[in-house]
Amino acid sequence: MSDVIAEIGRDDAATMAETSAGTALALVLMANAALALMAFRVSIGAAILAGVMLISMFSPVGSGIGLLGMAVSGIVVAKADRRFAACYVVFCALWLAGSFALHEDLRETGFVVGGLLLVSAAIGAAYAALAERNRAAAVRISGFEEEREESIKGERSRIARELHDIVAHHITMASMHASVVSMAQDPEQRDKSLKVIAGSTRQALTELRWMLHVLQNDDDEESADGESARDLRLGATLGSIRQNLEALGFATAVDYDPKTLAGLPVETDLALGRILQEAATNVVKHGDRAQKVRISIGQTATSVHLVVRNGVAKAGPSAIPSSGMGLENMRTRASQRGGQVDAGGDGEVWIVRCELPLR
Repeated sequence: MSDVIAEIGRDDAATMAETSAGTALALVLMANAALALMAFRVSIGAAILAGVMLISMFSPVGSGIGLLGMAVSGIVVAKADRRFAACYVVFCALWLAGSFALHEDLRETGFVVGGLLLVSAAIGAAYAALAERNRAAAVRISGFEEEREESIKGERSRIARELHDIVAHHITMASMHASVVSMAQDPEQRDKSLKVIAGSTRQALTELRWMLHVLQNDDDEESADGESARDLRLGATLGSIRQNLEALGFATAVDYDPKTLAGLPVETDLALGRILQEAATNVVKHGDRAQKVRISIGQTATSVHLVVRNGVAKAGPSAIPSSGMGLENMRTRASQRGGQVDAGGDGEVWIVRCELPLR
């Protein structure tokens, strides 16, 4: 009887050993699968590994799987969400405390396992911090690049606007007077037109030199001084435009108070001059010589107003090609100074109104 009982005991022990070995093998395979999954989704793989660690606490392979979980804690901290990483590290610490309670043999080497957890988590935290700094630096660099591109676009637009204003006005005046010279029979009229052509081309060169000076010296347009800047001031522009329009047969009336011009800020003065030039160019291209051109400048306590009125010719389109940028440039100049430009027809009269704040 005793032999039979002993044989049964041996069979049960063998069965238990086989079951334990099978369980250990399954746990090891699950741990390896979790590691493989971490290569694609760190949080999912780490969650599965944590489950395997919890199950393996009562298995002979538990300590090995636990060491594996401690070692990969750095990867979890570096790659996973901060909240998940914190939960994983806390779980590892609790698992370590539970293992100490269940397995006395781990107590002697517990500081090594705990140190592994701390070192791995610290390395992961340092990597995560470095990656965050790199991402922030990349965002800043991207912002700098975008700002640089916007700055380049703005500068190109400014140069194009200045060139348009110079070429459109002065070359239009010269072109119209060249036509007068070729057709006029009156010597006095020809001489007058030749003087305007010379003056317009000379002024165009002066303004081009002024623009190059601003670009080369990195100055604002209002900071440039000397003869070029003086020729661009509104008073000089008014006199030049009136002379040129009258030489082309446009009766012109100008209404303004010289004290108003003298008190204008330089940047407002220059902006009004450019807007007036563009309005005068449109008069030459589309205006009716039978109607008087009226230019008025007024001022309130907070703003200065420019109004240009002219008749609209009933003939076909102008012989001088149009860039289509004139009205848009006027509006852009005004908006840059906090003002506005409105242009439109009122019966047979075309009216350009500009308002700029005094500041």
